[in-house]
Amino acid sequence: MNFNLLYTFKEIEQQTLDSKISTMVTLDLKLIYNKVEQCLHSTQLEKIIFCPLADMLLPTQKYLLKIFKFYQIARIKKHARNKNQIAFKDVINQGKTISSVNIDPLKDIALFQYTGGTTGTPKAAMLTHSNLASNTAQISLWLKSGNPENVYDKFLAVIPFFHVFSMTVVMNMGFHNKAEIILLPRFDLKQTLQVIDKKRPSVLAAVPAIFNAINHYKNLTKYDLTSLATSISDGAPLPLQVKEHFEKNTVGVLVEGYGLSEASPVITCNPPHNSIAENLALLAYPCLAQK
Repeated sequence: MNFNLLYTFKEIEQQTLDSKISTMVTLDLKLIYNKVEQCLHSTQLEKIIFCPLADMLLPTQKYLLKIFKFYQIARIKKHARNKNQIAFKDVINQGKTISSVNIDPLKDIALFQYTGGTTGTPKAAMLTHSNLASNTAQISLWLKSGNPENVYDKFLAVIPFFHVFSMTVVMNMGFHNKAEIILLPRFDLKQTLQVIDKKRPSVLAAVPAIFNAINHYKNLTKYDLTSLATSISDGAPLPLQVKEHFEKNTVGVLVEGYGLSEASPVITCNPPHNSIAENLALLAYPCLAQK
């Protein structure tokens, strides 16, 4: 299951209890770690595997983190490290052979994806391995039907993976297409444009507000966006003028996705803003898009 970094302790506690998880993997940032640690005492949680942010940085970045951002890093007590708090590098350095797990992909749950719907306490959409794999294969086929050259070598992630849309459309589909996934810690407009210009991603998944912000960036002509073969919008209706404005700056298309957490999550995709019924047919039968 996925946790939003901005969840309160009570939200994390409630979902930890509800899902009955025993092990959690997280960063060593105070923003999330201190709330997760409390769950060791108030829930059935047994172990935390923590990933030090510094381990993922270059030497210069580590130095800057230590000097200027030290107050954002959680202090993990030494006596707890071998008891119920384990560093990620210690886990992967054990060198043990991983044994296969017997599962039924059609029935066994791979993910609890919590969703609040419109009101009330978030409840888990219980997604099986088959749900996730099938939806990833469906959207890959749909996109390939509109892109005969199959340009899906680099995916840019500006939405965190705890969001089910990003998890499937960027992470899972990136793996499915054996693509490079370019990760940004958070959306920053200028940084995003710089990355597109330099790293040349072929797929960008974001929300309409991000595409609109790109459209109206005052120095947009400084950046080359023509590597984007396909951009995918989700989370809110995509205004036609935002789509058309964005496509003028790329060689590809910007499509509008629609889905539900319970559907893993993509249900349909709407490139020319035509009927939902037609696009449901295209999702079910991708070959129709080639005619």
